Amino acid sequence: MGALGLGGDADCHEVEAIVLFADETYVYSYIINLSVMPPGPGIESIPSLLGRDVLDNWAMTYDPTKGRLEFVVRRADLKSEIDP
Repeated sequence: MGALGLGGDADCHEVEAIVLFADETYVYSYIINLSVMPPGPGIESIPSLLGRDVLDNWAMTYDPTKGRLEFVVRRADLKSEIDP
């Protein structure tokens, strides 16, 4: 399998993964397909990106005057309460 982006294409393979996010009260889990590139020189410097498969589950508000980007979770594959 390959990935295509602005820099061209690259070989990668897909694995199922669980991505977790937490706030003060809950842990939100998302089951996603993650594209993994093979190790190689300089690969560690390439940033990872969240895809629309995760971002579409949130409402986002950006206020550049306050330097803030805020998220409100609208849905998750699993939501677990954090024990106090």
